[in-house]
Amino acid sequence: MRMHRLSSSSHGMLDRRSRRARKRTKKFVKFFVLCIGIPVFVASAVFFFFFSRFFAIDRIDVSASGGIDPQDVRSVLFKKMDERKFVLASNGNIFLFDIESALEALKNSFAVDEISITRRFPITVEVVISGKPFSAFWCTQGACYALFADGSVSRQVDVIAMGADISKLPALFHSTSTSQFERKKQPAAPALEIPLLVDEKNDPIPQDHSPRISSAALAVVRDMARQLSEKKIGISHIRTHSTSADTTAVTREGWDILFTPFEDARGQIENLTTVLDTKIKSDRKRLKYVDVRFQNHIYYTFR
Repeated sequence: MRMHRLSSSSHGMLDRRSRRARKRTKKFVKFFVLCIGIPVFVASAVFFFFFSRFFAIDRIDVSASGGIDPQDVRSVLFKKMDERKFVLASNGNIFLFDIESALEALKNSFAVDEISITRRFPITVEVVISGKPFSAFWCTQGACYALFADGSVSRQVDVIAMGADISKLPALFHSTSTSQFERKKQPAAPALEIPLLVDEKNDPIPQDHSPRISSAALAVVRDMARQLSEKKIGISHIRTHSTSADTTAVTREGWDILFTPFEDARGQIENLTTVLDTKIKSDRKRLKYVDVRFQNHIYYTFR
């Protein structure tokens, strides 16, 4: 058997071929990684972060005040989450959730005073919202509506659940209307701190929710209600009308106070206190009304 020994030049040629083969293999691997591996990794990451259920919003924590119902807030946001951010991606993804759009939707749905929305990874959205404070309630056609400080109408409210004394209200409504007060027979609730204004003409609420009373007149009414409360004179409700200067506070004792919302409340309260302390005294039970609309004259009458 003959054995042939490779020359050193042959060894070098084989090594070069082997190195070239290894280089080609490395280039192919790099090509595969760059062209196949990285896109697959990116696609997997995109799917995981934006399409998987792991980051789908599953919880909305709402801290609401000022007459805003947390469930109503959730309903608005869940509706926004059903919208498509892109062709396939849902706005319900925690990363894609459009906070600015959600803020706008809530501001369009509620009378918002302050609001904030925060993402809480991985699946929670936190909302802190407060409504504009109500200044009064306006009752007409068997229902009551919240008023803002400018006299504009917010929304219909259940004043019974909020503590209104409605024992004297049904008679003020037209007999043809189906009053919420006549339907609900509930135990006596705590006195309502917000004035309850009853429209004597029973006019409907305008569709644009325009003011039913001027902001200046409403401020006087609120001040009257506050000072009467401080004087331990309980008020059931206040009869008025959007175009009338005649305003009557109905006391829980059964007598009325006629006052004007176009004059300072303090002077009218002082006149009322004077006549109660010096003229009426212990005869309040027989009292029918006291008229304090005129600065220099106080009128009152008994039943």
